[in-house]
Amino acid sequence: MILSLLSGIILWRFKLEDEMRKFMKLMFFCGLSTMFWGLMFGGWFGISSLVRYAVWFDMVSEPERMLSWSLLFGIIHIYAGFAIKAANLIREKKYLDALYDVGFVYIFYTGAVLFLLPYAPAVNQDKVAPLVNIGRYMLVVGGVLLLLTQGRDRKNIFGKIAGGLSSLYNVVSFLSDVLSYSRLLALGLATAIIASIVNQLSVMFDMPIVLKVIVAVVILVVGHAVNFGINALGAYVHSCRLQYLEFFGKFYTGGGEAFSPLKINTKYTKLKLNADYEMQTIHTA
Repeated sequence: MILSLLSGIILWRFKLEDEMRKFMKLMFFCGLSTMFWGLMFGGWFGISSLVRYAVWFDMVSEPERMLSWSLLFGIIHIYAGFAIKAANLIREKKYLDALYDVGFVYIFYTGAVLFLLPYAPAVNQDKVAPLVNIGRYMLVVGGVLLLLTQGRDRKNIFGKIAGGLSSLYNVVSFLSDVLSYSRLLALGLATAIIASIVNQLSVMFDMPIVLKVIVAVVILVVGHAVNFGINALGAYVHSCRLQYLEFFGKFYTGGGEAFSPLKINTKYTKLKLNADYEMQTIHTA
């Protein structure tokens, strides 16, 4: 709420350059998003009496549940990146490539996710047992399809097999990308727990009531301001990583011309230094 109000006032009252105006709009919408998730998890400056009004649940008391949802958000986000990759391939009329490189990858990765579902936090293993069996079959079928298609650009049979095997190993990279979304839990816990500690510090001193109120106000203002700044920066940095690395890495391809610096081209010539060369002193008028 504070972030949206401050950025909204700046947008309304000040004449900003185009890039700065875009950045302040980003901050405005980020504030709205954060306010929404604060309502979901009952986070109001660490005030414990307001946690019970959480629309969804309290992540501090149920961190494993939040971890499971963070990983699920990661899977959805990464799958959206693969969908964009498929859309790009279809736009280029590479329909088979879209099927081989995205459709079969969906089957294989979904099988891996379902197969590992019992190991996810706060998941009832008995209820997900049917999904585990489905995941086992999808994992095998998807693995075979990738093995047959991912090395299709290689010239010999050994290269094709090697290309297929390397594509199966990519599931490790996929799972590590999904685990990277656990930082959502860490960010949420950090801001909530630090805010709660600041509140406890503000009332723990035994002193006259007037002095106690002054000290409490100072601790609350400074503590929450530092917590606000640190976690706003942390949320910005970590979300950028999830966007530009885990998400963009699934579909982004560079364009333009390759950088070709000025240099001596020795493809057809060889240079040999003259060992007998002596430096001559240059005399100037």
